[in-house]
Amino acid sequence: MKHLVMLAGMYYPHSSATGKCANQYVSLLGENYKIDVVFIQSGFTKYNGHIDQGQTLYSLSNWRLRIEDWLIKHEKNSKNRVLKRMCIKGIIVLKAIGRVQSLLLFPNNLRWFYKSSFRTLCSIHKREPIDLIFTVNSPFAAHLAGRDFKKKYPNVKWITYTADPFHVRYRNRSNFVSNLKYQKAINAEIQVLDEADVNFLSEEVYANCEELYELIKDKTFSLPYLLPNNYRKRSDLLFDSTKVNLVYAGRFYKDIRNPEYLLKSFLKTKNENLVMHLYASSDCETLINHYVKQSGGRIVRHDLVKPDEIEVVLNSADILLNVGNSIPEFKPSKTFEYISTCKPIINFYHNGCYDEVLDKYPLILQINTEDDEKLSAESIEEFSQKSKNSYIDKKLIDELYLKHSDDYIKGLLLTAIEKH
Repeated sequence: MKHLVMLAGMYYPHSSATGKCANQYVSLLGENYKIDVVFIQSGFTKYNGHIDQGQTLYSLSNWRLRIEDWLIKHEKNSKNRVLKRMCIKGIIVLKAIGRVQSLLLFPNNLRWFYKSSFRTLCSIHKREPIDLIFTVNSPFAAHLAGRDFKKKYPNVKWITYTADPFHVRYRNRSNFVSNLKYQKAINAEIQVLDEADVNFLSEEVYANCEELYELIKDKTFSLPYLLPNNYRKRSDLLFDSTKVNLVYAGRFYKDIRNPEYLLKSFLKTKNENLVMHLYASSDCETLINHYVKQSGGRIVRHDLVKPDEIEVVLNSADILLNVGNSIPEFKPSKTFEYISTCKPIINFYHNGCYDEVLDKYPLILQINTEDDEKLSAESIEEFSQKSKNSYIDKKLIDELYLKHSDDYIKGLLLTAIEKH
């Protein structure tokens, strides 16, 4: 059997949205390849050859992330207020160091992952020759490691997948440093895609970032998100069944996926039976906690759960909440996890970023974040009450989203890989 090694970001046991997508794609190739995964370690457990669901796992970390994980753990578990404050200050200092590193280092503060994952690739290749490497952006550091490995071992096929273009985060910024980073970033991305054997881009990146591949269209392909199998692992024990339980599961970003409009609109609802559950990480915790405190228990924060557990959470909800990104190049991949549940969805979108994928979903309420919050609150109440306990027929979902099926996407992957 051929040997595939994937480089990804946050992957196991808690994965980022991009890491989850990458897992879905490579899992489709499990019948054709032996799969190893090199990824960024989260938490204290080191994985070095650990096997899970047929994949051999190798986790990598550095000093800043290890210390930050330690501080987060002790801040959460300690009952000593002084120790809690010290941990919080330590976390703030480490995040500040990370921001400085992102300014000074290329590609950013994950330069260590670029170097470390390249060495790990070489080590794996010496033990068991690699036939194919599959690098996933984000982080862009994975692509850089793939580039260096391809230069050293040109006979190994190199496939890239880009869902979060690296250069976009520096675009349209007025400061001199960001402009320099933008030019360096887009040049590096173009070079990476040019040197790879095959490139896959998410549909929104393919539609909005043609400058990345305009000279290499023959080996660059749009790759749809995968529609997971319908879960239906309903468990009313998670939530109070006498309430209407609205669930958001994912990550918030202050700049591109800000939760404030969602939270403000929800607090203006008058129906006390509506309860919002947040299974969310973020870089805007102060903002979220402010609205949680004002909600009188109607907005509930939950601990993050593993990917297999989030399936149960989604299928225990009455209504699913989605917050779209403010940048058209980035689409929340969890959209398709929501669709696969066949449950009602409320989607909050920004001007210029209307979601056509959700627009054809039969049980959807679309809310523009420019709309009046009071009117949005009324719409949320009406839709939630009317749609509780509603489902869409699974066959209809499969028909509407045919190009997001396992067979269709596996065919795209194998055809592109074999022809190049």
